[in-house]
Amino acid sequence: MNFEKMRSRIFGLEDRLVEDELYRIVWEEIESNKIDPAARARSIEEGAGDEGKTRAAYIKHRVRRLKTEFEIHQRELNEKNERAKEAVDKKSAEKHPKTCSLCGTKLGLFNARGSLCASCSKKILKTKRFVHF
Repeated sequence: MNFEKMRSRIFGLEDRLVEDELYRIVWEEIESNKIDPAARARSIEEGAGDEGKTRAAYIKHRVRRLKTEFEIHQRELNEKNERAKEAVDKKSAEKHPKTCSLCGTKLGLFNARGSLCASCSKKILKTKRFVHF
């Protein structure tokens, strides 16, 4: 089964429901005679000639492999999204690198000319009111 199809079936499910869905996927693979060679080899070895044990072992090993494959694909997708986010943040910082001269907070687009954030500006205004009589 391709990753996108599997992902669409288990996206948003809780851990236990994800596992149940993976068992359904494996059962569908067995019924359609799409047997994973690595899981099959492990199950034959573990079953030691007993048909029932071999089937049970196949299901166990195939579910384990699907979980691992899904985790790898999710990790790759998360890394790709993180790299894209970093690239956008970098471009944004290059376009608008201004920060508040007092606290270092990034200044918003509407404060491109000033050198203080709204919070620091308010503090300074309050201080000036009390200093000047």
